[in-house]
Order: sequence, then structure tokens, then C-alpha cells
Amino acid sequence: MRPTFHMLTTQLSKTWKLSCSDPSQANLPLQPPLLYDSEMRLQSDQVYIVHATQEISTQADEVQGIFVCCCETGIHEQNSIAPGTIVIQSAISVATVLNRVQAIFVMYQQWVDTLRQIVSDGNRSLQELLDVSSPVLGHLLTVSDENIHILASSNEGQRVSDDHSILGVFSDDNTLDGLKMAIRRVSGNRYAFDPQHARHIGSSSELHYIHITDGQIHLGILSMQPVGQPLQEHDVQLLELLSDYVKTMLLRPSQTGGKFFGNVLQSLLDGLPVPEEHLQRLTEALDTQPGDQFRCIVIQLPQQSLTNLSRYIRNRFQMEIPASIAIVHDQQIVGLINDTRFARKDRDFYDWVHRWLLNMDCLAGASDSFAALVSVKDYFAEAKAVIHFVNPEVSRVRTFADCWQEYVLHHCVGELPPSLLFPPGLVRLLDYDEQSAVDYVETLHIWLEEGRNDSRTASRLFISRNSFLSRKERLVSLLGSDLSDVDERFRVELCLRLLK
Repeated sequence: MRPTFHMLTTQLSKTWKLSCSDPSQANLPLQPPLLYDSEMRLQSDQVYIVHATQEISTQADEVQGIFVCCCETGIHEQNSIAPGTIVIQSAISVATVLNRVQAIFVMYQQWVDTLRQIVSDGNRSLQELLDVSSPVLGHLLTVSDENIHILASSNEGQRVSDDHSILGVFSDDNTLDGLKMAIRRVSGNRYAFDPQHARHIGSSSELHYIHITDGQIHLGILSMQPVGQPLQEHDVQLLELLSDYVKTMLLRPSQTGGKFFGNVLQSLLDGLPVPEEHLQRLTEALDTQPGDQFRCIVIQLPQQSLTNLSRYIRNRFQMEIPASIAIVHDQQIVGLINDTRFARKDRDFYDWVHRWLLNMDCLAGASDSFAALVSVKDYFAEAKAVIHFVNPEVSRVRTFADCWQEYVLHHCVGELPPSLLFPPGLVRLLDYDEQSAVDYVETLHIWLEEGRNDSRTASRLFISRNSFLSRKERLVSLLGSDLSDVDERFRVELCLRLLK
């Protein structure tokens, strides 16, 4: 991958203030930089680094090659900058400029090398592809499926939430005619979209998107939304290059695709016996190494959305983390992921699930991690039970580790009012507390938290030890017990948690 004139000037402008004049072939891939020498035979696709004191003998309209001048003197003797010239508006050493230009060439080549590595590795995700590309292109990149559901989105090398993508410009009040006016065909399967025509959002700033197809099959859309400055032609060139790699990712067969693996997971969820060789094949498809852990995720969808969203969510699982499988089971989406492979990507589990469920009316529960696939049925039940305790205003996903206490308290009460479990002494204490200036329930709570240590309890209550001993005497009298018995103490502690 060799940068063009515009790519070079864009990257240099991030470091220095420039003046430049386009060559006749601005989109020509360039050769790595050389220090200019007057004896050189100039080539039109070669980059030359010029010192301020050097002069180029050719006339401005005859200059061959791309010249990077370290300041305005020397090459800038005429009133206008010669075509194919980049002038750095400060006294920078030739070595510094040469190193920077070389670094730009290396950056583009490393980018393409990394793209190749990602698409050739069956366990790298589409999100990773965009994360390594967005810093190079300098704009927000998004890939959506054929139903305009977002599969991955990145800006400055970081995942961004779905609502920051350009798809957010579409609203219910958009008319079909308005959207048609906002779109213009650039060439082939490449289009430009102007949000100002679709919705009044300020100044016009076109985005570009590419329909990714395989013959007559529409695979998805790769879009680039400008950030900071409008899109240039070289941005679109890089987008087209990236689209080939995105297409490869979208066409890449899932390691856990097909009916075989779906049937194996279905049998595990139903508690049916599964042949050892079938388990081994699923284990290998999930890229399992010794010591790896798994996690079960259950996504609850509104009944009317199950058909429309199930395919998208299952596809999203595969795009986010290839070492996974998802099926529809018991009117829910059930996913099984290699949690160790996922964790090595250094992404927060909650953000991952919450972010792409945020704009859908659905909730998710996740089990604790586990090592044996034969235990999937139990952890599926665990993940399914968690959904009852999800608060969508806080997060659309919770793990069992987060809410095991709520789960235990909920099930220990059953259909009974919690107060029926309170011992008589605690009932007396609650009644007395309503008329007392001292909060005896809080005193009891702190005393138990401090292991019934009088000095530490007094310190937390900000009273003297003698004052606490007097208060404790009243407390024990109301309870009818000093709670030295383990079973009595457990019951009171449990009831205090139910009280909260």
C-alpha cells in the first residue's frame, strides 16, 4: 500500500502547517521518500525531500515528482507553488521531515498488513478491522447488515455506540422523497449521502457508503462519516480498499455455522446426551485452549420482534466474537461464547452487550463462567433467571455474579410477604424504632457487620464505647437474644437484607 499525494498531505498537515499544489496525477501511488539531489533523474511518482537552500532547475509547470520543501525559500521563488509541491511553513530539518514521511509510508503499509492478518485469522472480529482502520482514515466507520442493523462501528480506533453512527439521521418524519434527494450515486455501488437534505442538522457534510455485494446478494453497507473535516477523494479511495476486506469478513463462514453445531447446543440446553466426538467438535469450533472458560447469554426479545431480530443478533454474536454460537431456543436467543477468548480482547463485557441492545426493546442475562460444556443446561438456567433482575434504566444486561444475592432473597421468600419471616424480637425492634430518637435497626446492622465487636461499632456510630454498651443493652433486650447462636444470627441478618 503506497499513499497518494493527498494522503501524504493529509497526514503531514496533522503535524505541520502546509501549503501545497496538486500534481496533474494526484491519485498516483507514490514511491518512498529520497533526499533530493540535483543530479537525480526525476520520476513522477517519487517523493523528494528538499532543503530550503536547494534549488530545482526545472520550471514550475515542468516539475516531475513530488517535492516536500522544509520552508518557503528555495523552491518557492516564484509567486505560486509549483504543481506537486508541499511546502512546510516552518524551519524544520530535512531529517525530521524525512523521518515523518517515511513513518507515513510505514503506517499505510502496516495498516494493510494488519488488515490481511485479521481476515486470515478466523478468530478476529469485524470490530477489530474497523478499529485498526478508523485512525488511518480519520473518520467514523460503520458496517451494517442488509437490514441496516449495525454490526460494528469505530472512530479513532475505539468502538462507538450505535446511536453515534450516521443511521441516527433517519427519523420517523423523513419522507421517501426527502431521502432520495439526499443520496447521489458516485459510481458503481458507491454512494454519497448528505444529511442536511434528510434532516436539518447544520452545515452540509456528505458521508460516503459502499454497498457490499456478492453477485446478486446484498451483504451489507460500509459507511464513512466525516469527523472534523469533509471527506476528500483519497478518503473514498481508502474506503474502497477497506471494503474488500470487509466483504471477506462478511463472507467468511462461521466456525460454528450450520445445523450440526446448532443441534449440539440444542441438545446440551435440553439436557440430552451428546456424543463425546460432537462435544469435541464444538469445543474446537469455539477456539478452545486448555483452561478456557465459557459463558452462556440469554437475550429476551419481545415476541413480535423475535423473527425480525433473531437473525441479526445471531449474526452480531459471530461478528463481535467469532468464538461463539447463538441459536433460538425457548423463544429466546441463547448464546454460548468462549469467555477467555473474549476477555483477551480487553473489552468490558457489560458495555459490549448493553451497547448493541440499547436501541432494541430487549434484556439479557449472563451466567457465571464455566469450564465444561456438558454443564451448559445449568448455566443456561442461571442466565435465564438473571433477566428478572435487569433494570433497563441502568443496563440491559446483568451477570449472575451481580445479582446472586437478589436471586437468593427473592426465592427464599417465595410468595410470602418478607415480614412473615421476621422473628418476634426483630418485629419488636422495628415497632420501637418508629418512636425512638435512636435508630436501633441501623445500630443492629452495623454491629453485625462489625462481627459484634463493640469498639469498632461505637467508632462507626461516632459515639463512645460506654454509650454503645448502653444502647446495646436496650437492643438485646428488645431482640430477646444476644445473637450468640449462629442460627439466630443468620435469621436476623437475612431479615435485615430482606428489609432493605
